[in-house]
Amino acid sequence: PASPRVSILEGLRMPKGISVPEGDVLVQQWYSYYAEKPHGREQMQSNLFRCSAYREEIESALLRFGLPKAVMAIVFIESGCENLVTSEAGAKGIWQFMPEMAQAYRLHIIDDVLDERLNPVKLTQVAAKFLADLYRQFGSWDLAFAAYNLGPYGLMSRMRKWGQGVTFAKLANAGWLPNETIEYVPHVQALAVVLENVRALKFIHQIKSPIDTADL
Repeated sequence: PASPRVSILEGLRMPKGISVPEGDVLVQQWYSYYAEKPHGREQMQSNLFRCSAYREEIESALLRFGLPKAVMAIVFIESGCENLVTSEAGAKGIWQFMPEMAQAYRLHIIDDVLDERLNPVKLTQVAAKFLADLYRQFGSWDLAFAAYNLGPYGLMSRMRKWGQGVTFAKLANAGWLPNETIEYVPHVQALAVVLENVRALKFIHQIKSPIDTADL
């Protein structure tokens, strides 16, 4: 038999608190994109600089809700910390919240007047609470990440149809999830590995001035 393929993640520090399947092909492809490919490294470097302005606020919110730092990878994927990004589906803010979910977590949205998803401080607190709720509901971070992308109700309906013993890997391998969600979870896991090894991967350590906010 052929000898097993050595994972390109071997020897790297793994993010604490979440499970990363080192042999997963998609995880390795996303890691290679950010750590080795010129375009991916350039994107990662830009995101590291922008997100440094929000890092203190994000880490504080994750600590408050007992979440691992690796969860920060989501904000890199969703917006790259560009606060005014709006998706075609209508998601906004650095955590890319849809209007219905934002309002469910008591963020105020009034058309053409007010949208608290554009308040990075408030949205970060809400996103951390939402992620804590997802982890508590689904019991694993890969399922929580899938629910963040697909929506908790969409994921729950698929899990109920499957029955006992359902996992993200089983749903993905069976094709029961959208391709975007199947890609999203290993994307988060791979980027979490990159964030855990920023210095070893020789990214330039630039720090943007932290955001300075006040409530009026």
